[in-house]
Amino acid sequence: EEWDDLLRQYDRTEDDATLARKSKRASRLMDPLQQHDTPTLVPLVDEPTVILDCHDFPKSFKTHHLHDIFREYENVRGGYRIKWMDDTRALIIFEHPATAKKAYIDNVNHAYAKIRPYEGPTDFL
Repeated sequence: EEWDDLLRQYDRTEDDATLARKSKRASRLMDPLQQHDTPTLVPLVDEPTVILDCHDFPKSFKTHHLHDIFREYENVRGGYRIKWMDDTRALIIFEHPATAKKAYIDNVNHAYAKIRPYEGPTDFL
């Protein structure tokens, strides 16, 4: 809930022109990434997970860059939240394993970030 509140405040502080610019910039940035000429090989995941480990992205990435990657899952079965681990790593925590699986399959070959199922401790979440 805290994340949702922070994001709502962030969204409210921006006017429509700023949001339109960001949307246009994001679509220019992300459109080439959606075109796959070759089939994607997705590693099999033994157990369902609700957490994806998003890592090795540029240090300049901000929260809105991660939202650009996962935006289509925002309102799917409870959506997701982001837990930053350091400057180049964040956990994407989904409410439902099926949503996490789809997000993983759709983004496994992302151009700017490596994405894999998270296999570490969850007690700090």
